[in-house]
Amino acid sequence: MSASLSSTVLETSRPLGERVRLARARCGLTRAELGARVGVSARTVAAYETGDVPWGAGPVLADALDVPEQYLARPSVPHVDPDRLCFRAGHRVTRRQRGIAASCAATAIEIDRWIDARFDGPDLDLPSYSGEGPELAALLLRDHWQLGAAPLPNLVQLAEARGVRVFSLPTSAEAARAFSLWTDEIPLVFVSRRQTPEETRFDLAHELGHLVLHDACVDGHAMLEREADRFAREFLVPRDAVEYEFDPRPSVDSVVSTAARLGVAPELLASVAFEAGRMGERDYLDLRRGLTARGRGGDGRVTRHETSWTFAHVLSGRQGFGTDAAAIAADLAVPVADVHALTFGVELRAVRNGEPVVGCAPYRRAPLALVPNTVR
Repeated sequence: MSASLSSTVLETSRPLGERVRLARARCGLTRAELGARVGVSARTVAAYETGDVPWGAGPVLADALDVPEQYLARPSVPHVDPDRLCFRAGHRVTRRQRGIAASCAATAIEIDRWIDARFDGPDLDLPSYSGEGPELAALLLRDHWQLGAAPLPNLVQLAEARGVRVFSLPTSAEAARAFSLWTDEIPLVFVSRRQTPEETRFDLAHELGHLVLHDACVDGHAMLEREADRFAREFLVPRDAVEYEFDPRPSVDSVVSTAARLGVAPELLASVAFEAGRMGERDYLDLRRGLTARGRGGDGRVTRHETSWTFAHVLSGRQGFGTDAAAIAADLAVPVADVHALTFGVELRAVRNGEPVVGCAPYRRAPLALVPNTVR
C-alpha cells in the first residue's frame, strides 16, 4: 500500500535519540527488551530515544543494537512513522513488524540519497491519475510510458527507468510483503521476495497503482486495496491483449506458457480471460482445477525474481564510476548486510556468479544512464 505524498518522512531534530529508536526497531526489540540487554529500565530507554543519552553509553548501545557506534552519532535521520505506512499484508503485520519495516525504509532513504548525490538517474515520470478508474489509469500509464498492449519487461527496471526507486525488503521485514512511500517528492517502493516471482511482480504493479491513484493512504482500507489490485491486473494483462494472447479453448500447458510470457500467475491470466468473455464458466472452472492439480511450482512458470538494473550498475564499478556496498555502508555507518538486503543482493549475486565487482571511489554526479533499451 502507499503512503501520501511528502507526508510520510520527516527529518527529526533529535538525531541521536531517533537513531537509538530506529536501531531498536530494526532489531524488533521493545524498550524493555533493549533495556534488559544494556542493564537499564524501559523508562531509561525511552529517555535515550528523546536524545538524553549519557556520555559513554554509545558503545554499549551500539553493541546491543548490532550497529556501528558511528551510526548513533550521525546527524540528521529520516523519521518514518510506521503508523503512517500501509502494508500489502494489511492487518496481519504486527506492531513489531511495522517498526522493522519502517526502520528498513529509513535506511533505504539514506541509501537513495547517497546514490542520488553521486549518480545522475532518470527524472521522475509518474503521472497522477487520482480520480480515474483503476483500469483506465492502468491503460493511461501504459500509453504515457509508450508500452502499448505488449507484455511488460522486467517491472523493477521499468519502474526504475521512470524514476521510481525500488528496494527489496530484508528477511526481517518480509511480513509487510510490500509498501510504498514518498520522500523528497520521490516515490520509493519496497517488495518482498518471499512470494513467488509472479506475486512479487503483481505486488510492484499494485504499489504503482497506489502511487498514481491515491493521494493518501488508509491502512487496510479495502476499497483502496481493491482499486490497486484492479490497476495491477489491467496494467499487467490488458483486456485488449487477451484477444491476442489467449486461446478461447486453452489447455493448462498453453495457459502456463502464455502467463510466463506475460510474467503473471496462470490463475490471474485465466481470471482476466474469463472476465473478458474469452471462455465460458465451465471451461474456466475446468482450467482452474487443472492449474490447481498442476501446483504453483510446476514446470513452465516464472522461476526467477526480477532484480534491479540501478543497483547492479551502481555496485558494479563499471566504467570507473561504480562503488560497492561496503563503501555505502561505511559512509552511512550501517551494517553492510543491510545494504545488500535492500539492494536485491546484486553485489553478492555477481560474486557468486563469478562476475567482477570492483570497488572504487565514485565520482560525484557520475553519469548513470538508467534507461535500458528494453524499456525505452
